[in-house]
Amino acid sequence: MNRVRHAPVSQLSLLMWAALLVGLSSCSLQDYLAPYEGVNLLESIPFSEWAADDGTGTYMRWEEEPTVQYEGENAYRLRTCNLLSNGDFEDVPSGVSPWSNGGSVGLTREDTTPLNGTGSLKVDISDPSTDYAYIDATAVLSDAFAEGSYLLRFLYQVPGSNFPVEYNDTVDSPRRFTTFVSSSGITNSFPDAGDPDNQDNLFQRDPSFTSHRILIGSLSQNSNAATILIDDFKILRFDDPPIRARLSLRASGDTPLDLVSGTYRLSFMVRQDPEAGTDNVFPASRIAVRINTLYDPQTGTFIDNGYIHAVPAEPSWDTGWVEVSVEEHLTISPTDPDDPVLQICISASDPSSPLTMDAGSILVARPRLELVRD
Repeated sequence: MNRVRHAPVSQLSLLMWAALLVGLSSCSLQDYLAPYEGVNLLESIPFSEWAADDGTGTYMRWEEEPTVQYEGENAYRLRTCNLLSNGDFEDVPSGVSPWSNGGSVGLTREDTTPLNGTGSLKVDISDPSTDYAYIDATAVLSDAFAEGSYLLRFLYQVPGSNFPVEYNDTVDSPRRFTTFVSSSGITNSFPDAGDPDNQDNLFQRDPSFTSHRILIGSLSQNSNAATILIDDFKILRFDDPPIRARLSLRASGDTPLDLVSGTYRLSFMVRQDPEAGTDNVFPASRIAVRINTLYDPQTGTFIDNGYIHAVPAEPSWDTGWVEVSVEEHLTISPTDPDDPVLQICISASDPSSPLTMDAGSILVARPRLELVRD
């Protein structure tokens, strides 16, 4: 009987001790985090001290914009560049440049009923077996066309037609043909939304080719004439260098309080770039954040091990400043005190997939990093 009576008491004691330890741990944690309460760990590190992975400004731009401010601070422009000039066909003097005609195709700038903005490319095909529009990527992209992976995006419309047209890249060997369906509406279905892993979404520069042409035409076995409207034609570098602005921090010395393991909130202000919509500049469709914590001292670089937080653009970004924030639990493991333990990256696009990668420009201001309670 005694044993039966003592068992519940023993269990109750264990529960009481467990509750006491949890309470003590909770108090200790609160005391430990108290100095971090409301502290911006980036208070003394403005965007002017961030760097860009593409230091040449070819594939992206990271620059101060003094004509736009947030509470007295100059904004910074983060842009994923369209490598193709006049891709929006808004430059009236350039007309249809840099497109050329193959066969007897007719190329004109459509400014009466454009797909977007004030102009589109109008491709009139009279003989589908020979007619096509093309750009010579080798000549047009020049030094920007280094070996690597590239992505195409464009709007298209095939009004009054019931047969497909095709895109042909002559930048890979063997040459590939991708059919995109005819459309009476304005469609942006390239790359292939139905198969995000389809390698036809990307093309590589083949170093054995002396000329790389990108063609838009119709299916050669079809004998009907057709008109194709193209707009917002974008060519983007996809793989390397990463298209992002970045900041690396040591565990101690770079921030007012040491960086320790815990849940962090990164926030900053965003608004659409007022330059978007003109001169081949597009509004950002999203902004992405990645926080890396895996540093390689042998190469002196971070390995991308962080989760990509993609934030889709909202209409409110067009009219004023809006705060964007993400939260993530980070494990900080310092080894050498001189080595960074954390790298913050932001992109004016989501580089994780061809479906989410796009050319776009955004303004950012007032970065803020806080250690918050779980």
